[in-house]
Amino acid sequence: MPESEGIQVGIQVGTLGDPTLLQKIDKLRSLNVSPAVPLTQLVVVGDRAAGKSSILESLTGFPFSRAAKDGTDYIIEIIYRRSNTEKILASIQPAPRSCEHRAAKLRAFKVELLPKDRNRKRLQDLFEQVSTIRWDNDLLHLPHHGPEYCKDVLQVEITGPREEHLTIIDLPGLPDIRTQHNPDDILASSPVESMVVDFIRMSRTVILAVVPCTTNIKEQRILKSVKEADTSGKRSIAIFTKPDLIAEHASKKEIVDVVNQGDPPLEYFIVRTRKEDDSTSDLAQHNYVERVFFNKSPWDQLDKARVGIGSIRSQLQILLVRHTKQYLFEVNTEVSAALEMKKECMKFMGEPRVDIDKQRTYLVRTAIYFSHIVRLALDMKNTERPVWSRNPQLRLAAHLQETGKAFTETLFMKGHHYKFESDEDTNDFLPSFTSRDNLYRLSFLIPDEREYPELQGILSDPVCCLGPSKGNLIDRIRQIYSLYPRGELGVFGNSILPIVFREQSEKWTQLTLAHLSNDILIIHQFIDTAMKLALPDGTVRVTLQEFLSDNLLDCYRRAINHAQFLLHVECRGKVATSNPNFEDLLANNRAERQRRMVLKENKNVSEPSIRRNRVTTKTNAETDVTEALLPSIEQIYGDVHDMIKTYYGIACARFLDGIHQQAITHLLLDGEQSVFQVFTPERVLSMTSEEVEGIAKESPTSTQARDELEREIESLEKAIEVLHA
Repeated sequence: MPESEGIQVGIQVGTLGDPTLLQKIDKLRSLNVSPAVPLTQLVVVGDRAAGKSSILESLTGFPFSRAAKDGTDYIIEIIYRRSNTEKILASIQPAPRSCEHRAAKLRAFKVELLPKDRNRKRLQDLFEQVSTIRWDNDLLHLPHHGPEYCKDVLQVEITGPREEHLTIIDLPGLPDIRTQHNPDDILASSPVESMVVDFIRMSRTVILAVVPCTTNIKEQRILKSVKEADTSGKRSIAIFTKPDLIAEHASKKEIVDVVNQGDPPLEYFIVRTRKEDDSTSDLAQHNYVERVFFNKSPWDQLDKARVGIGSIRSQLQILLVRHTKQYLFEVNTEVSAALEMKKECMKFMGEPRVDIDKQRTYLVRTAIYFSHIVRLALDMKNTERPVWSRNPQLRLAAHLQETGKAFTETLFMKGHHYKFESDEDTNDFLPSFTSRDNLYRLSFLIPDEREYPELQGILSDPVCCLGPSKGNLIDRIRQIYSLYPRGELGVFGNSILPIVFREQSEKWTQLTLAHLSNDILIIHQFIDTAMKLALPDGTVRVTLQEFLSDNLLDCYRRAINHAQFLLHVECRGKVATSNPNFEDLLANNRAERQRRMVLKENKNVSEPSIRRNRVTTKTNAETDVTEALLPSIEQIYGDVHDMIKTYYGIACARFLDGIHQQAITHLLLDGEQSVFQVFTPERVLSMTSEEVEGIAKESPTSTQARDELEREIESLEKAIEVLHA
């Protein structure tokens, strides 16, 4: 047979797919509903010169490159696509780490073959061209990572009316195990091994693991790797090759036993591959020689269903059909979800907005959906909805609850300047720069204010809150004692109390405004996300948000102004409380402080008293006066400390309730002038005709988008019919 009339390229030696499934894929691709309709991927792996290319040629009819010594040192990817046009396109994708000059030169390689060129000789010339351009003298002198060049890809796309939708990948052979430092390491000990492992771990890959009979089967790395990657064995076939090269009878018997019994989860097959230098015999001649070989002892004891390329093709067809069905099932799920989403978009896009009534109806429908999203977002029970997992910015109630709890803890534990006697030492460190996430620890990040320039001038500066940093409160009370009449110290309304409390609460203003700014950012991001869901038309959405912006910013300002009012009342107003628990709390704080003093005295009982030594140097009269005065004054200092501590706790709780209930919950979230009242159906109905038209009038872009959406819905509905047929 003349060489030009040799093996024709294409899957014409025996189909590997199911005609019915292929017809479905053809129809889906013609509808262009989803580029996600996958090409089943067949990957062939094994050692160098294991016979991989020979098996692929026998299975597909494509004359893969067969190097006689070291095997192919790059990836060959054959992509079969069904098309009315019959042609072959070849190109090279350079390895990821190739230098720029090398990558450009390899990408420039483009070859198109005509139908008359589809023969062994022309394709072997193609492989030689690839080898020449990959290692020409010009490229060899470039700085490069040579070992990584195994990841160069020769991509050959074959189209024709009889081709299947299938990708076949012939990977470079694994290096000799004797050259490895750690033969037991089946993971990435070389670029080739790393690449092989990556490919076989892909769930959409069907694996052909090729093992020559001349190796020690039990030590085959590729078999161990395949078992790890495909623990069920549902997408793998193991193939023994070159049984004609085994001399020992015992070795032959071992191969026969493994093929017949299997080695779970792998199933084994055996073929007699063509020799690397055999370029004259055709497939029919080779199949005859193979049948004669396996009819001899001990090969005649093999399970006939596991012998020869025909048996492999039958098993491979089962795997590929199973895989294709699985992917069609996944495509069905994707198409159904896409159809539902497109219909939802069309629902909210509505009819063409040709007059004021239709434009107003469109905005009312949008406002209804937006209000629905708001109601769900403010209900903690809805945090597990699928749309919430896709859009964590919608977890409004959970996020505000977390910031509120964190702010409460921060104000109680770190919001005062002077350290109470019961405070524990903190090891706070000032970060190199202050961000909005430094105020307290959260499970999520505060939105970046740079994404919302409209909030500039409203938000306060970020704050990093450290613990009490101005010393102990008792020391501060002693310091200002001499400035006030002694008789006032033991009275709740004394002059010291408001002075010290104002100093203690000085940090409240910056902490509160920073916290309120965080909540405003969270709410603003939520509104932006909810608007995108409720109003897919980007042009209308931007115009609407610009129209609502002033009202929205006014809501934020009202909340901030009210927070500043509460701060003024608490931190600058009269120190007073009608809390009925004040006396009990004061008594508890006093008892706790005295208990700590007793413990401290007991600890230091053996230490010399500085005060006692000083008293002995005075006259008896002076001693009597000193001993009479010091204890009562220190006790009053302690009582003032306890009063301030008790009042601080009551005032802090009262203030936090005001911030959360009034500034945030009422003014921002659910009051009659809250941010979510800015866009409601009632608000839309109150708009003037000019305002409605300026926002919702349909642009040429919107009209085009509706037409495109209608076409997509029609294609998706037809795709559902195809998939269910």
